[in-house]
Amino acid sequence: MWIANGFIPLLHENQQLEDVGDLYFMDLLRRSLFQDVQRDERGDIRWCKMHDLIHDVAQLVTRFEYSNSDTKNVTERTRHVSFAYYISTQLVRGNKLRTLILKDQRLEKKDFKRIVSTHKCLRLLDLPNMKIKTVPNYISKLKHLRYLDLSSYLIKYLPSSITKLQNLQTLKLNSCHCLKELPRDFKKLVNLNHVELDECLDLIGMPVGLGQLRSLLTLTRFVADLNSSGLSELQNLNNLRGRLSIKMFGRPRGHSCSNSRWWCLKDATAAEGVTNYLEAKQYLKMLVLQFDRDEDNGVLLESLRPHPNLKELGIDRYGGVSFQPSWMMVDKIGLFSSFLPNLVRINMSNCHSKHLPLFGQLPSLQFLRLLFMNSLEYMEDKSSSEDSLCSSSSSSGGGAPTPTFFPSLKTLDLWKLPKLKGWWRSQAEEEATTTLQDQQQQHLNKLPSFPSLSQLSIRWCPNLASMPILQPCLEQLDLHEVSK
Repeated sequence: MWIANGFIPLLHENQQLEDVGDLYFMDLLRRSLFQDVQRDERGDIRWCKMHDLIHDVAQLVTRFEYSNSDTKNVTERTRHVSFAYYISTQLVRGNKLRTLILKDQRLEKKDFKRIVSTHKCLRLLDLPNMKIKTVPNYISKLKHLRYLDLSSYLIKYLPSSITKLQNLQTLKLNSCHCLKELPRDFKKLVNLNHVELDECLDLIGMPVGLGQLRSLLTLTRFVADLNSSGLSELQNLNNLRGRLSIKMFGRPRGHSCSNSRWWCLKDATAAEGVTNYLEAKQYLKMLVLQFDRDEDNGVLLESLRPHPNLKELGIDRYGGVSFQPSWMMVDKIGLFSSFLPNLVRINMSNCHSKHLPLFGQLPSLQFLRLLFMNSLEYMEDKSSSEDSLCSSSSSSGGGAPTPTFFPSLKTLDLWKLPKLKGWWRSQAEEEATTTLQDQQQQHLNKLPSFPSLSQLSIRWCPNLASMPILQPCLEQLDLHEVSK
């Protein structure tokens, strides 16, 4: 909002306005103009408040330009308003408004038209949660608009005229559950920096030319129709930061292979003509990969290798029996690769994998959630992992080795894993044991230890044969419908 109103000047040519804005905010925070900061579990600031005295001074200084309580105070000098309801007769006096924030969910299409026709100087228009099914074409009259929030609308399409808003920098369409697609000429919004599409679950694709918007910093959702342009529009958007969710569906154009499990291994990468779409996106912190088909998407997964700076990874509906992309594999001596050394969080859900990579050797991993994975049998499936862990434990102090993996893990959630038997499977042990009782005894003899675990939740895992060694740091233990 600061940027939309021109309050943030660039200090250097190569800087982003968002980075400069963060510097200003942190400076105000250090000077105690802001206080009671609340951070999320990732450490990002989500909420703060202004000291009462500072707030009174700010209101005094801006009393002629800003109004948030009484529409009677709106005059020709007013530039910024924030109201819970819309009263056109009073706001008509503010025909030079630059900021209009309304939370009135009763706003109708006729009110929308009145806003556009009356306040043509708007730079920021925030109208979320309105029960409007169509955005009128005349929104293009807001030539100066830089920030537009239409979240939670009932719209299926945006008018093509919205692409005439050449100054638009931020477009928020979060929770527009009926939204099918973006305008065909979306690429004309050359100054667009932020596009938020969270919870737009009905999107069926992205507009051709989206990849030409090289200034994009935020794109929270990308839908790849593999029947057409697929992931190619994502290739050059290397300034993306924050969170990106990629949903993939369909089959590459020209697919004729009768083996449905093989299509992505040959056709997908060839159809795109590239080998990787994400590795150059060094500012991306959170990545979610959503597969639409219950098939083995091996090479397609390979083409989505993230940058090593990634901190959070989500995988949904991956159809392969073994989730083993090269960027999460071990080397020849059983040590975990350094492709994702900064990964802090992993969420996997609705996947068909029986085997997982060696998540347990990720040095920075603190949160792991495995949900609704009906085929998963073991947390780890590599005997090399067990050998390396045991040898490390033996060298540190004699006696029977106690395997230690997930060195930094704080929270572990295992929900609805009906076939989960144990923490890892040693191929050598399976060959040496012949009965289920012997195999269970082997697991009991080598229970894992989570040295940093503070929260453990295991639900609906009826075949899990053993519990890990619980450390004193454990604060919360949640067990529901697990094996006795």
